[in-house]
Amino acid sequence: PSEKDLDIVYSKYTREEYITDASVNKIRKELGSLLNTFKINKILDIACGECYVLDSLKSINPELELFATEHSSAKDNVISKGYNFIEGEFFPITSLKFDLIIFTEAIEHINDINSFLKSARNLLNSGGLIYFTTPNFSSFESRLMKENWGMIMPPEHLSYFTPKTLKFALSNNGFKK
Repeated sequence: PSEKDLDIVYSKYTREEYITDASVNKIRKELGSLLNTFKINKILDIACGECYVLDSLKSINPELELFATEHSSAKDNVISKGYNFIEGEFFPITSLKFDLIIFTEAIEHINDINSFLKSARNLLNSGGLIYFTTPNFSSFESRLMKENWGMIMPPEHLSYFTPKTLKFALSNNGFKK
């Protein structure tokens, strides 16, 4: 899809609060573990959505430097929540370096995975981490639902991953687990 096609899709997203307490607790537990294990101060959430991850991080440690990218239609929302907005959506336009880059439910929206991962790698400090989630194309749910699986949704979802293909993409771009 063209940039114009995607702009139409993403500008129609609703910006409603819809995360459950269980999801918030899971985010806090997983990211809290990262913060306790690694020296992390500056964080970028690429395609941050409604800022749920950033909100959780802020509640864990209000001293963190938190940055976000998102479609331009969400810019005011991100800024109103007190986060530093960086233009560029999936390909942030900044010279800043980060200790942690987060992209939850975002990598499947990328058409050129190698360019995306290269861009993310260039934004990391030495020893920096990435944390992301994406639908698993080989999951039980996807095999059961087949073409009715809710994650097959072009033009929003452009790339689909199994653990094996994701590991391959990451390895090819210099990342290691």
